[in-house]
Amino acid sequence: MNSYTFHINLYDIAFIGAIFIGLTFALLLWFTKTVNRSANRFLALALATMILWMVRILAIDLKLETYLPHWDWLPMQFLLALGPLMYFYVLKITRPQYKFVLMDLLHFSPLLLEQATLALEIKESARTGAPTYVTHIFQQLNPVLQLLIFISVITYLYRSYKLIERFYARLKPIMMDRSRLEFRWLRSLIAATALLWFLWLFCAAVDFFGYGNQLGIQVYYPFYILFVVIIIWTAMAAFLKPQAALMTQAATTFKQPVPAELRAKGAWLKRAMEANLYYQDPELSLSSLAEKLSIPPHELSRVINTVFKKGFNDCINEYRVRDVVSKMRDPAYDKLTMLGIAFEAGFNSKSTFNRIFRQMTGKSPAEFKAALEKDSPSYHLSPYLRTTAVISNHQITPKWAEVKLNRYFMFRNYVKIAFRNFWKHKVFTLINVIGLSIGISAALVIYLLVHYDFTFDKFHKDGDRIYRVVTNFTSSGTPWSASGVCGPLPWATKNQVTDLQEISPIWNLPQPNVTVPNGSKSSSRFKTQENVVIADSDYFKLFEYQWLAGSAQSALAAPNQVVLTSDQAEKYFPGLSYEQMLGRTVVYDTLKTTVSGIVQSIRQNTDFTFQDFISFPTAFSNPSLKMQLRLHNWGGISSAYQLFVKLAPQIKTARIEQQLNDIEKKNLRQRPGITEVFALQPLADIHFNTNYGTFVNGRVADKTTLVELSAIALFLLLLGCINFINLTTAQSAQRAKEIGIRKTLGSDRKQLIFQFLSETFLITLVSVIISVAITPVVLQLFSTFIPQGIHVGQILQPDIILFLTLLVIVVSLASGFYPAMVLSGYKPVSAIKNQANGG
Repeated sequence: MNSYTFHINLYDIAFIGAIFIGLTFALLLWFTKTVNRSANRFLALALATMILWMVRILAIDLKLETYLPHWDWLPMQFLLALGPLMYFYVLKITRPQYKFVLMDLLHFSPLLLEQATLALEIKESARTGAPTYVTHIFQQLNPVLQLLIFISVITYLYRSYKLIERFYARLKPIMMDRSRLEFRWLRSLIAATALLWFLWLFCAAVDFFGYGNQLGIQVYYPFYILFVVIIIWTAMAAFLKPQAALMTQAATTFKQPVPAELRAKGAWLKRAMEANLYYQDPELSLSSLAEKLSIPPHELSRVINTVFKKGFNDCINEYRVRDVVSKMRDPAYDKLTMLGIAFEAGFNSKSTFNRIFRQMTGKSPAEFKAALEKDSPSYHLSPYLRTTAVISNHQITPKWAEVKLNRYFMFRNYVKIAFRNFWKHKVFTLINVIGLSIGISAALVIYLLVHYDFTFDKFHKDGDRIYRVVTNFTSSGTPWSASGVCGPLPWATKNQVTDLQEISPIWNLPQPNVTVPNGSKSSSRFKTQENVVIADSDYFKLFEYQWLAGSAQSALAAPNQVVLTSDQAEKYFPGLSYEQMLGRTVVYDTLKTTVSGIVQSIRQNTDFTFQDFISFPTAFSNPSLKMQLRLHNWGGISSAYQLFVKLAPQIKTARIEQQLNDIEKKNLRQRPGITEVFALQPLADIHFNTNYGTFVNGRVADKTTLVELSAIALFLLLLGCINFINLTTAQSAQRAKEIGIRKTLGSDRKQLIFQFLSETFLITLVSVIISVAITPVVLQLFSTFIPQGIHVGQILQPDIILFLTLLVIVVSLASGFYPAMVLSGYKPVSAIKNQANGG
């Protein structure tokens, strides 16, 4: 079985996060259609340059060449293009009319020098077998390249700074307020980048002249992270501030007060509404009201939106609610039901009336009527701050038919809207799905690995009382350990140690060649078979197996008997039933045995992968094996010879350890400078303890590594969620009108939250499906350090399905709740104006 090692530190985790976020914003800048799209693409390429550089640093630190030789031959460093890319980004954003021409490619010609250096490094690497970054050419030319990169970046950053200054100079006669240009962030980031490069050059100079390039790459890790943070910060600002490009063409407009003409029209409209009671028409619409007032519909809409700061429906409904409250106070209307009053005021449905009334007053109609003694003036009515929609289930009058919401059609409508939105914003959806898929796929693979190791030998009955006897040594003050014991200890333990329910020794045979006679036919031969042990019948009392043939009490009681697992038996005797296999002969090298039992192979994760169990009486009757056991040698320890015990209930391990060490003191003469102590190792610790190991050629997992992997999985999931939140929030302005219209048409905040959470759930579900689909590829790609027992079929196990289900729910809530709250909180009027102000 393959062993695997894994090394990671906090810097590596930071690198992974920076790569993930940087790649997301690079894709956004490249594909999102904005007014400064051409400029953003230069910034996307600059960000991609930094990402490739960061990937290279991460691969060097993780020693990727161990698993993927010659990865360093790939061209991954283009830092001489970083300065020109930043320059052309600033050029395009300050001079949008500028056209990139063929001659501009000369700015990127230094890249040829960088790639020529890589070619020389590859040539030496192919000759010596060393990675390119430790070759002699790299050591000689890298300082020169670093100096050239510094000169290039600083030069182009200075030119970018001058571009912004000239841009200010051009606009000064038009716009005196420079702060409104929103380019201060770009100037600050350029200055910060330049300062960081100067610090990096100083550190590189100290390393080169003071330490002869012996400080190591780890010294530069903080600079690498800060470089990427600044470039990602620039990308985020560029993406979230697209209005900066518009300011290069026109001055910002100041918010003007409402014109006197519109104020006069608003006062006239208010008088007309109160005098003619237009709002009492249940079929009233913007067009019909405009026709009654003899003004164009768009002019009426402009008056309502500008003067009253409301939408048409909100404005009319406020008049209707005031009318309802007025009639509720008037004794002349006491004979009318609540429905009748609502119809008189212009409402045409119970649900709409209840919802609008609660929005305006904060109470249901029945609650408001019961509180009339407080005499709240109706002219203070306004939308209640805590706006919630309530559909009353109280039957006020038998004439009112109950309207039941068909949740199936509502859910279907949510799904339909979600898919339309996905299709409309394909780039955003694709980037969100890719981001979540990467995080979920990594989490799934890591979960498979962690779950695989932590489920080893958890199925044994009374496993918490099963221990392995191990030996701890100290020689000249140096401690060391062994998983085995001396030859006489098992038999002395059976005779002298109390409070043990079961005692079972196991002895691994060193890969014997197996011969299976087939009667008149030629014998079947199997070379160097692993997992062949000598055991006694107590082994099957300690560890329960399902017996397919034979008996646990007698199968290993006599010499020259062997018990086979079902897999091994089918390999030795294909085509025979388990009962027919009993009595057959199996020869291990020269040791002839008879099959006395067949047990079901263990399907769970276990370190007890034994396939052939030869009876211990065989070793006692065979002179060669008996000599190897060294039954009278208390000083000889072998890891192939192990002892397992099962404690009686409520017995402490210290008590058993004391008895074992007392036996040793009686039989082993003390040796100067050497101490030997027996200890009990819990069954659950065998798979993780590197001091003792498992069995011969067995694999041991590292708990620390598994915890680190779990932290990385959680980090990647959290990163995917944060990335989703950022993208969805950044996209919010594009959905502001949709939210405003839906609120105007009657949607409450709860419905909008459910809609956005539904969209997040669908994206997460698709991401999980994609992650499951690409998991086999990931497992194959990293098969060199992933245990062989991990396979794709494990995804169908109930606990893995439960993990994926919980993953969908948790990621959906974690990723979608905040954007849903933000998006659903927009004010209708502001949202329709595309002014995304949180409500």
